[in-house]
Amino acid sequence: MEQIGKYRILKRLGGGGFGEVFLGEDESIHRKVAVKLFKPKDENLIAFATSSTEEGSESLKSRFIHEAKILASLEHEDSVINIIEFGELSSGEPWYSMPYLPHALSELCGKDVFDKRAIEDLNENERPKALQLNQALNYIEQILTGIAAAHKKSLVHRDLKPANILLTDQGKVRIADFGIAKAPDGQQSTVSHLGMGSRNYMAPEQRESAKHVDARADIYSLGVLAYRLISGKLPTGRYADPNIHNANLPQAINDVILIAMQEDADFRYQTASEFLNAWQKALVKTTEQNDITGKDVTDNSAGITNQIKAELKPLQTKIIQLLDKQGEVTEKDKAVLQALAELADIDESGLNALINQVTETASQQNAKLKAFVTWVNKLNQRIANNNLTLTNEAKQALIEAGEHTTEKISGVINSHY
Repeated sequence: MEQIGKYRILKRLGGGGFGEVFLGEDESIHRKVAVKLFKPKDENLIAFATSSTEEGSESLKSRFIHEAKILASLEHEDSVINIIEFGELSSGEPWYSMPYLPHALSELCGKDVFDKRAIEDLNENERPKALQLNQALNYIEQILTGIAAAHKKSLVHRDLKPANILLTDQGKVRIADFGIAKAPDGQQSTVSHLGMGSRNYMAPEQRESAKHVDARADIYSLGVLAYRLISGKLPTGRYADPNIHNANLPQAINDVILIAMQEDADFRYQTASEFLNAWQKALVKTTEQNDITGKDVTDNSAGITNQIKAELKPLQTKIIQLLDKQGEVTEKDKAVLQALAELADIDESGLNALINQVTETASQQNAKLKAFVTWVNKLNQRIANNNLTLTNEAKQALIEAGEHTTEKISGVINSHY
């Protein structure tokens, strides 16, 4: 396969029983894309995966086309992968192109392998692990938002797992592979008895039959996904609460995850919107109680809780890094931050407000950082009041002195002025 539509095919990325995914390039604008092509493996597999024995291939083809329609209908939902272009080969096989995102959530949390001997055979970066707590909470909220949008259109994904959650360079999630999604009102031929999906994340009722599952099957999978990212383990057998594995997980969020993973679908959240609402309420409760402890996803000493909405996280991260390093955000720094702010549709005044908010919150939650920020503010005031001009090297030396000890501030200032 050298060409699909206007895309030159560079290599095969992967595939399953019913389709292939290729890395393609639009040579006119030098943009790389992922191209998914309908390509069933063999007739036996077609017959096994469809309720039709005579028109199985056409049924699967319709399902593939419907996948494209699902993604197109969710094009304004940030958390869902977008369709760039749809087409058919001269031989009739449909295909569609998507943004090429080479990284998935599975790369961060490792493989779902938990036997001790099997783990020893894995490379270090492949071994199962938990994410930093606030990073996991951020990703889960983005995923819930995307699936909530799908559920509002009566679409059930049915194969939610880390490998199907792609990541942008900015840390945004993009839910992919709606290929076995169940459409509303029986529009799509579904499997009679084959539990399509990934067993580790599959709801109990889906293991028995994929034909009758509804949105609550996704709720179960989302609960398992949350458990996996936070604990580094899968909830198998008589599993422990996720906060047993991660002591920093607040009880309110722990309880929300357990409700999502109820064996009986009637006792789970009934839609992703309901799950998302409960999740956000638990986060608010957690923030009010200051229940999340330890380091934030930013891996700095401030320990700021998840108070800022997801699209502002890159800005929050950069601001805290600057505070940690130099005790302030300079006008030169703001020029760089403004580029990130524009991605979140924030103007200059909004950026200044965010900087003030993050600085205030960080200072309240970390005494050492508060002392460092105070020292830098005093230093700037002394420089301004005395109309002093310092080289960047001289000022950096003073800042570093304040970073190591705030108790000697007066001595440092007096020795220089």
